[in-house]
Amino acid sequence: MEIFEYIDPLNRPYHIYMETMLYPVKAHWHYYAEIIYMSEGELEVETGTVKHLLKPGDLLFIYPKSIHSMAAVIRNMPVSADPQKEREERISVTEKYQTLGFEEVRSAFPESMSYEDYLHSGLDPDFVLPKYAVLKFDLNELNLSRVQAPWVRNIFLNTQFLEPVPNYFPAASIQGTVIHRLVMNCIRETTEQQFGYEINVSACLNSMLVNLIRVWKQRGIPLDQSQFDSEEDRSLNNIIEYIDNHSGEQLAVAELAKRCNMSYSNFARLFKKVYGRSCKEYIEFVRITKAHDMLIYTNFSLNYISSECGFYDCSHFIRTYKKIIGVTPKQQRSKAVHRE
Repeated sequence: MEIFEYIDPLNRPYHIYMETMLYPVKAHWHYYAEIIYMSEGELEVETGTVKHLLKPGDLLFIYPKSIHSMAAVIRNMPVSADPQKEREERISVTEKYQTLGFEEVRSAFPESMSYEDYLHSGLDPDFVLPKYAVLKFDLNELNLSRVQAPWVRNIFLNTQFLEPVPNYFPAASIQGTVIHRLVMNCIRETTEQQFGYEINVSACLNSMLVNLIRVWKQRGIPLDQSQFDSEEDRSLNNIIEYIDNHSGEQLAVAELAKRCNMSYSNFARLFKKVYGRSCKEYIEFVRITKAHDMLIYTNFSLNYISSECGFYDCSHFIRTYKKIIGVTPKQQRSKAVHRE
């Protein structure tokens, strides 16, 4: 079981669409870069150990191979012209949305029902769901010259090693640019698929990346190649895929360091710098993410899940699960059964 999302790079060099969130997006990763551009509502996106609250007009760049998850920030519909009263009516993201659980949210919002239909359906008016554009694309397949393509790609890949990572673009920072128009052009072209739409989409993506780089420059973000640890930093990318594929086995940090041709201390330092967790904590996170899905959507015993996901024993699984999730596996499974 993997948290890897496969996208066919040969038949789909990009995947672009508008999304109205009906239920949370579980933690996953893929080889593509991803841009989230908010249109309506609010969305909480977790990348690594950082949570971003996206509001209309905000943009988030998600790096290739970065584990990320998403959840709607659900608030009451405005019920009063009194701002204070409206604030009192708000419902936090975790208290209501996450309490419902995956299946309850799906049953409340049938996939065949559009958001517009839902608003007039008489269903619970508390829900205001986020609407956003998703643009997934391969940074290695940019339709640029041989000189420009590596330059643009490396700038985006290298900024993930900065502290803090500058991948969040609040609406105010891109206001007055052509980014909104470019995002909407990508959506329209991929939806209508008229003659030559692939050419226009590639042109829009390239222009969007250039404009984001300009925003970084205006913000004083250091983009000089000499600012980055080149090969050592980028070599960590390959180890993420290895951890996902082998998380059910015993993984030693020292052995992972050897795979990257690094010393243990240098590997540990760079891993924490790039991913915000120690390598051991990252492995635990991947294992718990997989175990959580097995816990909720299968009837496998805790002993089987702990063994399948790479924990030493069931006790180790239970301790780690409670440390990360906040409840024991048994309590989590009981909550899921109760919701059904």
